[in-house]
Amino acid sequence: MGVPHEHTQFGTGIFAPIAGVEAHRAFGGVTLDGYALTVQSLYANGHGYRPGNRYALGLGAASDAGTARWRFRATLERSSETAERWNGVENTTEGNLGRVDVMAGVEAAFRISEDWRAALAVKLPLYTHVVGGQVDVPLFASLTISTHEHLWTPPHVHPPPVAAPGADWSGLDESAAVTDGSVAPLVPVAGKVTVFDFWADWCVPCHELDQRLAEVARRHPEALAVRKVNVVDDESAAWRAYLAPGGFNLPYVKLFGPDGGRVWEASGDPAALAARVEAALAGR
Repeated sequence: MGVPHEHTQFGTGIFAPIAGVEAHRAFGGVTLDGYALTVQSLYANGHGYRPGNRYALGLGAASDAGTARWRFRATLERSSETAERWNGVENTTEGNLGRVDVMAGVEAAFRISEDWRAALAVKLPLYTHVVGGQVDVPLFASLTISTHEHLWTPPHVHPPPVAAPGADWSGLDESAAVTDGSVAPLVPVAGKVTVFDFWADWCVPCHELDQRLAEVARRHPEALAVRKVNVVDDESAAWRAYLAPGGFNLPYVKLFGPDGGRVWEASGDPAALAARVEAALAGR
């Protein structure tokens, strides 16, 4: 009839599996990540409709910015969609004929508890190329609240100790604050950057962090004090008091400034944690 109109294809009867890959690596206090994702439409439905394939690439940079429960992330994404087909033919006059979008985004995630998370994300288009008539997208915003359910809890097994050479702390300001998984006041050393290092003898990354912290302390012997907290295992009072409320894992570090105020606390990669400690020493 030549009258402007709109239509939506829901794709009933379509089989379009999703496949993707993701990688990430920590550099100091920042974690860089990248991903690739595709949605492949494998065949047409009973009406002869087959949607286009979709492809996406993304890069991200995330940091907790020295907070215990917040995590912030910036993203850059490119997504594309090929043209839909009707009975094996691309319609050149209407429908979804393909598009490319490049978007920048920011995310803020909050750890409510060990099991619950909330996240707010906003994305803005930097570039859009559309073939045919499709919906304009001025803004994406999403609020996500997520949890996980423990369907099965295996019997508790205490991990065996890990034999690893101890770091050389001779001549450095290092001592044990807790040795038996109990709870004790964490008292920073006045005038120094103080690190409370939470560890257990079965934790392999904890031994690596011990080595790396000793190297940092060797470079800053007058400015850094390290206090070790042995949480023993996840049934101890220390674990429940220091780690369980935020759902943290080992290795875990609390860092206090020379004035005794907490600067940040975090769990993560030993190299990244040690780098953050050294950065705090450089900026004290």
